[in-house]
Amino acid sequence: MRANSIFMLYRCFNNIFVSTEPTTPENAFEVPRDKSSEEEIFSLLKSDLDFAINNLDYTSLQFGRWNQGAARHVRAKVAMWEEDWDEAAAQTDSIIMSGNYSLMPTTKEVFAGDIDHAETLFAVNFKNETIGGGSYHIMNWNVVSSYAEAPGMVQSLENGGAGVGFLSLNDYAINLLNEDPNDDRKDGNYYIFEYLYNDEETLPAGKNIGEPLDLYENSPTDQNEFMLYYRRQNPGVLKFFDDEAEATDRNHYKNVMIYRLAETYLIGAEANLMLNNPDKAIDYVNAVRTRAKAAPIGSIDLQAILDERARELAFEGQRWFTLKRTGKLFEFLIDHMNNDNMNESYPEGNPKDILQEYMKHWPIPPQQIDLLDPSYPQNDGYN
Repeated sequence: MRANSIFMLYRCFNNIFVSTEPTTPENAFEVPRDKSSEEEIFSLLKSDLDFAINNLDYTSLQFGRWNQGAARHVRAKVAMWEEDWDEAAAQTDSIIMSGNYSLMPTTKEVFAGDIDHAETLFAVNFKNETIGGGSYHIMNWNVVSSYAEAPGMVQSLENGGAGVGFLSLNDYAINLLNEDPNDDRKDGNYYIFEYLYNDEETLPAGKNIGEPLDLYENSPTDQNEFMLYYRRQNPGVLKFFDDEAEATDRNHYKNVMIYRLAETYLIGAEANLMLNNPDKAIDYVNAVRTRAKAAPIGSIDLQAILDERARELAFEGQRWFTLKRTGKLFEFLIDHMNNDNMNESYPEGNPKDILQEYMKHWPIPPQQIDLLDPSYPQNDGYN
């Protein structure tokens, strides 16, 4: 847990302080004066994860607890940040060859039910009956569009339940998923693409909400009309959908996937590509594509892996860090950020104009800076 938390902080801020010194009355009010070096940070990460790998079983006593497979997965991710391709490949191979995990036979099963299955490496529990008692989240509400507001649509579980669509797939992801007509991640398993209008006067019969279309032509001047159109037109994401919830209920008790075997395969693919093992890299990508009924690839490069990660792992909290690690974050955001910024709802201005390379590192919040020594450095660009 400590390694996972530190790894998250490092990837967000880069500039962090780590220490394993116990807190005592004598040192409780000492404050950090400078950030830890990358050597110190990664040394602690690897020490914690290696300890976990050596002391945890693959099988947890309870669903939702850390196990050896999850520890190896995070260890592989840490190795990728150090460009230690041998270590990353070894850890992913260990997980895949352990016999303790397997890809679910169909994409429909990956996020079904409480996700306590052979593809899950680590999940956060929200179910009522889980460790400590569950609580609800509204993640599904944020990533499913308000299809019920569209003429002819009925609010139902089949249509994704209650939603507002604050977050949605961009054109890059939509077009990737549409490249292969047999890719079943977009048919209501991972993403909603194929629900139809029933009102033929509103849209021609057979027009799909999820077809690649210009979502930004509807009303370039009326902000309210623009946002209503945007909310009910965009493809939605069903990975956080609780199929036991009421159709009108935004509160869901769905467990949330954090790490799963499909990503292990894609980490292994990238590591093997860097080790000049393209055949193995192709096999690992095709394991994921075959499960999705997409045609296998015959050649591979880094972009092919990044594209497959976008198809398979969208909205699972991995994309920002992958692009940052590979040096492609700033370029990608400039090229693929949705063009919904022509209105006046952003007082700071258009994000595309404001975005700068240094923003790949988040600013240390002022409340935290106030708790540190005055000499502690803020991240570059935020002073």
